[in-house]
Amino acid sequence: MVVALSPYERLQVQEVLGEAQIQNAHKVISPSTFQSIIDNVQGKIIDLFMDLNDTVFNGEIDMKSPSTKEEIHQVITNNFTAGIIQTGTGVIDARHSTIAANMDNSLSKEVISKLLSLTNEIDKIIRENDEEHDEIAQEIIDIRTELSEVKPKRNLLKKSFKALAYSVASISCKAALEAIISEVMFLLS
Repeated sequence: MVVALSPYERLQVQEVLGEAQIQNAHKVISPSTFQSIIDNVQGKIIDLFMDLNDTVFNGEIDMKSPSTKEEIHQVITNNFTAGIIQTGTGVIDARHSTIAANMDNSLSKEVISKLLSLTNEIDKIIRENDEEHDEIAQEIIDIRTELSEVKPKRNLLKKSFKALAYSVASISCKAALEAIISEVMFLLS
């Protein structure tokens, strides 16, 4: 992806060039870097929804319900993964780009199998640490249900796995889950 330099970046380049005049300057962002940025923004938005629910709404919103998860997924997908995102005053030149609107981004059977295995491992850790409660059980059910779909949705899976990390109370269990969930996020990226 090619994007125009920001005014600050243009100023920095102008300082190096001295009195030369810049007519056009662009920078290249690799698709993997762009996807990483989108994933980070989505993660921060999920964190924001959870924090708002805890601090502003005093836990009134059922963040575990499938309808709420779907609404959050819709907000994030419709607003942040539209393909090309333009913010600010820069220009995105897509004339020489290939834009795949319906690219098949489905999970392979191997990845699904590994995710199921990691889910079972998480379930085992939770049971061993006496962390069983309705929220965690529902997240594990939601993950297994989504993984059984023909085309599991990566974003829903990411949200459910992150919610698991927030749901556990003990420090030892949280540390064990975070290690597994980082592996899950790698598989889903």
